[in-house]
Amino acid sequence: MEAHQLVRTVVNRKMVPEQQGRGRRGYGNLSRVRVLVYAAVKGIHNDSKLVRHLEKRGEVRSSLGLNNVPHRSRISRWRKEYKKLLEEVFERISELVRKITGSNLLIVDSTPLEDYMDEDATVGYYSKGAFKGFKVHLSVNQLGLPMRAEISKGNRHDTNYFEELLIDASKVLGDAGYDSRDNREVARSKGEGAIYR
Repeated sequence: MEAHQLVRTVVNRKMVPEQQGRGRRGYGNLSRVRVLVYAAVKGIHNDSKLVRHLEKRGEVRSSLGLNNVPHRSRISRWRKEYKKLLEEVFERISELVRKITGSNLLIVDSTPLEDYMDEDATVGYYSKGAFKGFKVHLSVNQLGLPMRAEISKGNRHDTNYFEELLIDASKVLGDAGYDSRDNREVARSKGEGAIYR
């Protein structure tokens, strides 16, 4: 099953309420959220790259409910507007994945979301140097399926998001950015062994 088919199946009307009221609709809530979830699943964290990706793939656009490709700035606004709803959608997806596969290993990491145009973006650092934008903090299970996700400004340190990324698992792997005395205590208190690389 392709990523866009999975997103279409999982992100449905039961999960995302449709818009209420009259007037010009443009892109519906369901399509907007599907686009953002699809981008996360595919690992496309740059809005311009997402636009180019969608322009080349008509089947993906159709599956996500798009008649045409939204502008990069519109997608950026959607990320802000639907932040809370996206967290709920990822939580529901995570619950489904846990029921199907179980999770005995959890891997936590972050990746930058570069956005030089957004006024709320901040300068952060990662292995390749400085960037301006935001960060996605993710936890995935042993199959690489997403369990939890948090979005922060680019200048926020990874250690602040460790606890929010945890689910029931016997071991947690993470890079040194998540290593702190407090986080090791949190992992121990939940009965999870934390290993940092």
